[in-house]
Amino acid sequence: MNDNAIRSEKSPDHVVYDSDIEASSVRRFENDENVKVYVKLPRWFKIDTPIGSYNPDGALVIDNDGEEKLYFVLETKGAEIEEFLRPEERAKIDFARKHSEAVGTNIEFTGLEKDINQFMLRAISR
Repeated sequence: MNDNAIRSEKSPDHVVYDSDIEASSVRRFENDENVKVYVKLPRWFKIDTPIGSYNPDGALVIDNDGEEKLYFVLETKGAEIEEFLRPEERAKIDFARKHSEAVGTNIEFTGLEKDINQFMLRAISR
């Protein structure tokens, strides 16, 4: 097995991570009863935008008082705000969010979070 893999109950078998931040996120998701399922998305999973396709890092379903919501995790690079992304990356994220709103999905595109605990607190308090 890959050295960068964490055994998982909420994702198929194991999750291969690329960074310490991703590993920390996986452990947090695995130990949180509100997280029902999560997955690191493969490189081929793309969201089309007018300026090119975008590949979110992962997706998870969070249960908040009986209401399940799908989140696309945009980046797990450890930056706290989107302004640190290249303009093209920011634009693709904005287009993906607007597309989700336009088609009326219950999907949230969550921004960058250096602290995964802050993300979880924000997600379950909605």
